[in-house]
Amino acid sequence: MVIDFSPFFAGRPQLERLFDRRWPLAGGWPAQPVFPLLNVSHDETAIYMHCRLPGVNIEDVELILAGDTLTIKGERKPVQGRYYRQERPSGPFQRVATINAPIDQDAIRATLKDGILAIVLPKAAPSAPRTIAIATP
Repeated sequence: MVIDFSPFFAGRPQLERLFDRRWPLAGGWPAQPVFPLLNVSHDETAIYMHCRLPGVNIEDVELILAGDTLTIKGERKPVQGRYYRQERPSGPFQRVATINAPIDQDAIRATLKDGILAIVLPKAAPSAPRTIAIATP
């Protein structure tokens, strides 16, 4: 006697896609990468962000710093044509990064070259401890 278990396994890819959309890290299934990809590093003087934005024009990108949150918003315009397969995402995107250091907002720099958005967020100078004189009445 042969037992056919294929009906139990046929729905697994649909079930995995459902879980990936609702709970990206549930069940150990790898989550889809978030676009745009972002690398964040720092040193004593600044926080550095490098964001991959291939095919995005500089006028289609907006950076907003509000409090301790940096938002990268934009749109990758779709290339017209007929495709057999299209894996590069297109359309609007938004990426939010929390910054856990005081930033000198007047010295922030951003450049977009060769599809890489480079953002430099200089850290604000820490307030130095000072001695307070106590006056006698």
